[in-house]
Order: sequence, then structure tokens, then C-alpha cells
Amino acid sequence: VISPAVREPDLVTAYGPPIVNIPSLNAGLSGNVALQIANSNSVASEGMGSALDFLQGLNGRTKINGLIGGYHSAITMPINNAAGWFKVPQISFASTSEKLSEKATYPWFLRTIPPDSIQAAGMWRFVKHTSIPAVTMIYATEAYAEGLMTSVSTLAAEAGESYHVSPVSVSYMAASYDAETAYAAIDLALAGDSKIFLMAMTLDQCKIALKLPLW
Repeated sequence: VISPAVREPDLVTAYGPPIVNIPSLNAGLSGNVALQIANSNSVASEGMGSALDFLQGLNGRTKINGLIGGYHSAITMPINNAAGWFKVPQISFASTSEKLSEKATYPWFLRTIPPDSIQAAGMWRFVKHTSIPAVTMIYATEAYAEGLMTSVSTLAAEAGESYHVSPVSVSYMAASYDAETAYAAIDLALAGDSKIFLMAMTLDQCKIALKLPLW
């Protein structure tokens, strides 16, 4: 939140004073730029509902001219479909799904982070460089993790070494996490021959799956 938020009492009340103060903000922008903030709570329907409010002005505010976010690719994708209908650009700082690079499908989407193909290439190079005989890739059943798993598996197949990567899926549970279901998948992975595991899931779900305390 930057200094214009001082003129938005509701934002200051909800989120506190600006954490980045820009005293010499362009005078032409002053009073003409306003922020509207919502939290998806990692649930696609909540994120979509807020986005539709923003895009149509259903929240009693002026219709937006641009969107920043979201975090999860699985939430960004449906939101961008709606944003494209209203011809509103969306830029994400964290959504990495390779599918979002398809401009024919997501022409109004931009991002400041590389797609999964870059991360997948790094994972596969690690496997090759260290001569690991086999790895198990534990991934959540959502857009980001599935895309990453597919990219790594594709690289292994192209090298004629599909046997190097064994996928194990864990249900993606944003609203209510069933730890026992996740632990069952982890136990399945541990029962295999792999000694190295690659994780493809959001940080919060990864920590639960590994039985670590959340931040």
C-alpha cells in the first residue's frame, strides 16, 4: 500500500498506514488512482466473486481499469477469462502455470514471474547433473503443480528417461485440508524406491503434507 492509500480511510483501517511512502508521487496521478483490495483465501469461487465485483462495480466502487494478482494459477485463470471479457488487463506476481502463456486463451494476462517451464527445466537438470537414478514427484491436483509435473515428465520423456520420474498426486484442498488424505499419498511415495522427492504444491499445503507447522 503506497501513499495514495492515506486518502482511502477504509484501506488504512483494514491494513494500517502505508508501508511504502512515496511523497513525490506524480501530481497528475494524485487523487486519480485508487486501490480496491480483496482476498481469495485460496478459494477460486471467492477470488472470482471479488473480481466480478471489481469488474462490474458491484461493490459500490468505480469499475476497475486493471487487476494485480492472483497468487494461485488455478484462481488467476478463471479471473483472467472474466477480465478478458471486460478488456481489463491482469498482471500476476506469482501465477506460473505454463497454460497462462497461451496468448490465444489469455490475451489480457501478464506476469512478472517466469512460467513453470523454467522451474521444470531446473528440476530436470538437477536430476541429470546429480545422476539420481529415480525421483518421486509429489504434486497437488491444481493448475500450478500439475503443470510443473507435466513439464518435468515431458523433459524426462524427451530424453528417453521417463523411468527417472514417478508422479504421486495429492488432492488440492484449499478450503478444508484433509491431512490424512495427504499423508496417505506421502506414505505411498515413501513406499517406492526413490530416495529423492520433488514437491510441487503451494507452500502452505507442502508444510502440512510434510507435517511441519504453518507459519
